[in-house]
Amino acid sequence: MHDHIDSFRNQQYSRLIAGFDGFDFVGELTRIEKMIESQQERIQEAQNQLNLINREFLPGDIESVYRDRALTAMNDSSDKIDRLEILKDCFIFAITKLKVFSRMLASDFNLSVSNVNGFTLIGVIVGV
Repeated sequence: MHDHIDSFRNQQYSRLIAGFDGFDFVGELTRIEKMIESQQERIQEAQNQLNLINREFLPGDIESVYRDRALTAMNDSSDKIDRLEILKDCFIFAITKLKVFSRMLASDFNLSVSNVNGFTLIGVIVGV
């Protein structure tokens, strides 16, 4: 009975690990960070536009249109950065949990663990 339970548990762990097979956590985290940088650059460009508008234009309809566009771009980018930061935090949390999970599996079930791109991932499951 105990062997059956261990076998079932190993099978379930194998399925869970297979679900992450080929998923590039480091690549996705890097992509999110680049998206955040891009939005920060967009905010800076909009701020530069606002500064130019404030120096060059007299009050009027055209000025308000450009000012509204710049403010909208800044607000949109700020919102996107907030969402991307939350996503980034979720990825870091998931990576941390996977590291803990892989160490737990390695000690409980004699699994080999490899280090890929600085993150501990399950390598080979023995006896499944």
